[in-house]
Amino acid sequence: MRLPVILSVYAATFPLVSLVAPKGTVPLLILATLAGAVATWLERRRPQWPGRGLLAVLALFLAWALASAAWSLDPALSLRDGARIGATLLTGIVFLAIAGSLATDERTRVLKWLTIGIVAIMALLAAEYLLGYPLLHLIYLVMGHSETKPLLAGQIMPPRYNRGVTALALAVWPALALMARGSEGKSGARRAAPWLLFTAAAIALVLSNSAAGVVALAIGGAMWGLSRIAPKAGRALVIVVPVVVLIGAPFAAREMRDAGLQHDHWLFNSAQHRVEIWGFTADIIAGRPLQGWGLGASRSISELKPKSETTGRPLMLLHPHNAALQILLELGAVGGALALAAVLLVARDINRAPARIRPYLQALFAGVLVVASVSFGLWQAHWLVTIFGVAALARLTLPASGGAAQQRQTAQAPGEGLGG
Repeated sequence: MRLPVILSVYAATFPLVSLVAPKGTVPLLILATLAGAVATWLERRRPQWPGRGLLAVLALFLAWALASAAWSLDPALSLRDGARIGATLLTGIVFLAIAGSLATDERTRVLKWLTIGIVAIMALLAAEYLLGYPLLHLIYLVMGHSETKPLLAGQIMPPRYNRGVTALALAVWPALALMARGSEGKSGARRAAPWLLFTAAAIALVLSNSAAGVVALAIGGAMWGLSRIAPKAGRALVIVVPVVVLIGAPFAAREMRDAGLQHDHWLFNSAQHRVEIWGFTADIIAGRPLQGWGLGASRSISELKPKSETTGRPLMLLHPHNAALQILLELGAVGGALALAAVLLVARDINRAPARIRPYLQALFAGVLVVASVSFGLWQAHWLVTIFGVAALARLTLPASGGAAQQRQTAQAPGEGLGG
């Protein structure tokens, strides 16, 4: 099977798998990477690896995470998590490299399949919403879950679909970049297509239970608009915001908690709970600000079942629901500095993208930061592979290097297989 076919299958199925079986995105990426690596070798393509600086920083970050087992609350857990994170990082980096070996027309083909997958999943969500979630009932039946109350047509989507619609809020940006490129110089429906896709994604997210997905798409859209209107401001924001988020997270968490936002009824219950968790995490960070409490310490602390004295809610649920706070809690300022360096190297590369593609990449970057700041645990495998998956798809929006085009001609040349 040829590499473009493998990546097209991944792009088309990623939205569906994210929705109905979020943890299935992990084996999906692993299979696509293994098959893609074999195809890359057989077709004599040259993987386009991320920059050496980024690879070096990620290697140092992983080394520090593993070293934290020496002072961790649970050394065995730190080593296990470190090995798993290392394997995920390696898989994601290889996937990025093989995606970068595609020629320009091959990239377009893969992105078209991503668009088809996104449109299909939005049609499925619409049918679920209008028909009373028959697919979800089937999933519950297969999994042996019994629903305490029926899901009816027109109800807000159940939390089961949260991870899928959050992934949709991110994956839509590479598809929009492709559609916008194809609508240049066109009129009528072709020109309106990107706006229709964005509107459909926004409606799907608003009807869902995923506040993180809604905010991610909204902030991404604002970032896209700002980058189109004021490119210099867009380039500055993707550098400044990560620095402010990482350095300011503990201070902001304590300020929100001390201001009593956890009791403000205008916030959702989940948001009130986040304020308590973040404030508690900031207090724990202050105990070991430099080296942290060791990789996986969030889980170890949650097992102690700390509770708020005023509300009785747990003060840690496996992770702080904020990537910056989780890194500072577990790996301290040293881990935070390495993580920030990696993010800034990615931001630098985004800012170097062609002007017509840059706003879409900056929008995706902003969306990832939003989700990482309010939702999943940073080390959750499905979240890490989602980041790498959408990053590889976003990379396909960029024009291929001259080497990739030459590789494609070599791979298609007759009589030049591995046997000579």
